[in-house]
Amino acid sequence: LIKDPSLAWKDAKKLLSSDPQWINCEQTLDKEDKDNVFSQHMANLQRKNRDLFFRLLDECDEINPGLRWKYAKRIIRKDTVFEKVQFVDKKREEEYANWKEVRLAPIKQGFKELLKESTFITPKSKKVVQENPAHFDEIVKHLEVDSRYQAMSLIPDRRREIIEAYLEYMDKKDTP
Repeated sequence: LIKDPSLAWKDAKKLLSSDPQWINCEQTLDKEDKDNVFSQHMANLQRKNRDLFFRLLDECDEINPGLRWKYAKRIIRKDTVFEKVQFVDKKREEEYANWKEVRLAPIKQGFKELLKESTFITPKSKKVVQENPAHFDEIVKHLEVDSRYQAMSLIPDRRREIIEAYLEYMDKKDTP
């Protein structure tokens, strides 16, 4: 009977008041138990909605984690599953951001592992880059042959930030 995950308990009680099963439960459950059952039901609905939304995003070839929500929304709005996902637009946008983070986390982690494995980046690299900015391009040339670098093409600005942060880390590591 209750299928909208954004429905408040107060509104749900109004809908349930005409349901014979609810009338039976109302007599057997105390207030706390009813609240718990409702909360569990709503959490289950939200999880199912999120899973459905993530599946929709995963199955759409035109959408990748580097795409902004306003563009992704234009693409998936055409899909009939989009309307089945019972989120208000703001919640859809939040869940899209969550999906992006979930999908980008292993990509970022792989890239960070690549940086750690790189013998070309040393504790002196930051100073060399400061003295000669072209050295940064040399670092990139050494990294770009690896698929973990290429996977970060979805978020090139973030890729650069991670490299710069790693150079900073290596510099501090060298400082006594």
